[in-house]
Amino acid sequence: MGKVEWKVLDGYEVVTLSHGHQEVSVIPSFGGNWFSWKLDGRELRSPYRFDLPKDLFGTPVLFPSPNRLKNGEYTFEGRNYQMVKDGAPRVLHGVILDEPLMTDGWGADENEAHLTLRADFLPGTRLYDMFPFACVFKLHYSLCKLGLEISYTGENKGAGKMPFGFAVHPS
Repeated sequence: MGKVEWKVLDGYEVVTLSHGHQEVSVIPSFGGNWFSWKLDGRELRSPYRFDLPKDLFGTPVLFPSPNRLKNGEYTFEGRNYQMVKDGAPRVLHGVILDEPLMTDGWGADENEAHLTLRADFLPGTRLYDMFPFACVFKLHYSLCKLGLEISYTGENKGAGKMPFGFAVHPS
């Protein structure tokens, strides 16, 4: 039987998915970072360290640009853009890895435990200011007897085309 638990760890809200002998923990406020995977109580990953930068522990989620952008700049459909976050060009790993994601759903049954997180890039939001393409990004974690499945969607809410990339970055 699967289980979903909410707890606070080192001052951060953590969601733990359990199924059988496995347990996976995610931090929604760190961009949905999956930082712990235990099997029979034994940690399979490097120990977490919340004192490190958010892209240097766990598995940061990289969206909408998973790689490097020189000076945070890119061109799409003949138009130039610059990804700026907190007044500085964002040149590496997109913008959500250190942003809080909203909980969109969770649950558990005999087959799995699952969690869905989301980030809304909509006009008038901080995220849209960094990536001016109206979209909803969803990240879904599912833990079952076969292991962990991570899936995502990037739903375009605008009238035109939308560029994006996605990756996870195991640390």
